[in-house]
Amino acid sequence: MYFSSICKISTITKSTRILSILTLSLGFIACQSFQSQSDSEEKNNLALKTRISISADLIDRGQAATALSDLRALLIEQPDSPDVLTMNAIAHLALSNYKQALTLQTKAYNLENSTAMGVTLAGIMIVNEKLDAAEKLLLKLSQDATYSFPERILQNLGLIYEKKGKFNLAISQYKKALSLNPTYFPAMNLLGRVYEKTGNQANATLVYKNAALICPACYEPINLLFQQLIMKNKHQEAINLVDIYLKGSDLLPENRTLALQLRKRAEALGQKQATREKHGTPKGG
Repeated sequence: MYFSSICKISTITKSTRILSILTLSLGFIACQSFQSQSDSEEKNNLALKTRISISADLIDRGQAATALSDLRALLIEQPDSPDVLTMNAIAHLALSNYKQALTLQTKAYNLENSTAMGVTLAGIMIVNEKLDAAEKLLLKLSQDATYSFPERILQNLGLIYEKKGKFNLAISQYKKALSLNPTYFPAMNLLGRVYEKTGNQANATLVYKNAALICPACYEPINLLFQQLIMKNKHQEAINLVDIYLKGSDLLPENRTLALQLRKRAEALGQKQATREKHGTPKGG
């Protein structure tokens, strides 16, 4: 789930479909928008709330183009609504229209100068490779002691430093995010990936295992652990890992399908390795 399911990860009620580092980060940026939105929804009429909710659900289901059709009409009706602007930005974000998303969210932030809106804007800046501007904004926003989700600011700062190749700084920010919220799922995966980039496979494995324990229904940490095992030609261990995951009763159908695909891949690679060994063919042959 791109949108609302990702927001629920912090309470570990649902799993996510496979996500890139960037999408995972942006998913939580979207949650910030929902937080700001939820505060303002009390003042909006029921029709507006319903349309926004329907659009969010469509984006969550991977139907951002359909959602955008109504969101554009809604934007014409309410061109200065920060919530409508943010929902349009998120729809464009889901469709990889990054520049348009940046334009919309910049306007939303100018209209509602809140930390939540600013963190969303900073995340979209990161997508547009405006790293210095995003860092400056996040450092400013980090001074807001009333913001309920400072771990998201730290995570996005970590992402900036990771993109800049400042891996030690990135690791520091991800760790700080986790110190504030030990169950903050996206920071775990990002931290694990940086450990892998710096050659620290052991620490990466520990982080992924912890993520899998915190969210046993989530696909991402299982996939990351699986990839590590495959790289080591530990095909049977990879199969066992997936089998344990598949025993979960609350897996989303798409995640179960993805896990079954992993299992088939491990079986095929295991058979190929067994054939090579039987005929004495070198691994690279």
